[in-house]
Amino acid sequence: MILESEGTDWKFFDSPQTYVYSPDPRLRIEKCGDCESGRDYQHTWTNRYNHSEDTEVLTFRVYFNESLIDQLQVLRIDEFRCKMPMPRTKPDLIDGLESREDYNEVSISRYQEGIARAMTDDWDHYRNVGDITVRDEDGI
Repeated sequence: MILESEGTDWKFFDSPQTYVYSPDPRLRIEKCGDCESGRDYQHTWTNRYNHSEDTEVLTFRVYFNESLIDQLQVLRIDEFRCKMPMPRTKPDLIDGLESREDYNEVSISRYQEGIARAMTDDWDHYRNVGDITVRDEDGI
């Protein structure tokens, strides 16, 4: 459902931050209330966006009915107008290259793009500005 959904299929509720899939309200994406919140995320690729200095990492959970399906780290970028799951960067940040001036690739999976589309009004704009590549893989 997430892969095929459009941004307009999702309804946002503010407290707690929740995105409900209107065609099937059993599916929702909800901010984790008991998880670490608002950790800063400062990497050079986010400089492609306005207000990149305010980028934060939040934890969200995907539920179907009351069953937890997934938990993911979500970046809030550009004064929180863009929300996307943590992308894969190449070279990988784990390799200790976070000070590298530029990344060859910043990518997300099709599933992650579905999450971003649900959470971001103008996702195509933000994907293009960030030069985000969508990997052809579906799974969680």
